[in-house]
Amino acid sequence: MKKISTLLFVVISFCFISCGGSEENSTASSPTTNEIPLIVPDNAATTPLPSTDTATTLYHTWALDSINGKAPDSNYFSLGSPYLIFDSLKKTIAGFGGCNGINAKLKVTGQRLAFDSLTVSSQQCKGQGKEFERKLLAGFRSGRTTYKIQNGFLHLNVGGGSIFILRKIG
Repeated sequence: MKKISTLLFVVISFCFISCGGSEENSTASSPTTNEIPLIVPDNAATTPLPSTDTATTLYHTWALDSINGKAPDSNYFSLGSPYLIFDSLKKTIAGFGGCNGINAKLKVTGQRLAFDSLTVSSQQCKGQGKEFERKLLAGFRSGRTTYKIQNGFLHLNVGGGSIFILRKIG
């Protein structure tokens, strides 16, 4: 009888430890969707995060890294660096274009991006940030915006010879 009690104790202990361990692992690996940064600091890391899933790499937060292969100078965006958040669940894009907030419904077909119900806040700004945002929005509205992800960077071709390269930040 004592052997049965000891064996039962060991089995119950093993089950208790196994169940507790798997719960910890499942909660530790659960993604959180409430951690999307709303403001991207100018001193954000310049190294892109490693990309492991090429089928879903578009659906992250991306910050502007360069315009036509050249990094903008520190005074280019006086209101903050542009960033875009691609949301796969809501099928939307949101972000900041250098002057204004941007929101739209997103449709991805191959490497082509289509934006419906594009809304932009009405903040006025001056200088080169305004020109960047104008080109970005014109590309979004044209229906000719394409993308590719290469070495952890998002390359947006918005037409008119403008290619914006963004780095993954979230």
